[in-house]
Amino acid sequence: MKINAGKYGRTNKGRILVFSWLQDGNGKTMKNCVVKYVNGGVIKYWLDEDEKIVKHSKNIIDLIEVGDIVKTGEDTIFANVMETQENLDYFKELYKNDIDAIRAIITKEQIEEMEYRV
Repeated sequence: MKINAGKYGRTNKGRILVFSWLQDGNGKTMKNCVVKYVNGGVIKYWLDEDEKIVKHSKNIIDLIEVGDIVKTGEDTIFANVMETQENLDYFKELYKNDIDAIRAIITKEQIEEMEYRV
């Protein structure tokens, strides 16, 4: 799988990032370290031992999955909960030509990690 510089990636832990692969001194791709692009700069980002990039695309909308929450809108923020595949497909069709309207994605894995169950 070849991933070009500056693509969006989603890890098996639900992290979404813009990244490039790094190479070691021998020119081999480092499997656990990427360059992460943040606010116009770059940082070296080490994936957790059990973390890997499972999806990648030049279009962030392709990384949204059922169970994610997507915030859209300029002045007023509207949260779109991707409850079903049909809901997700409708959202992707609606925003495929308006990617800039997407402000934030909270992945289902992030929700599970942060939730407090009673």
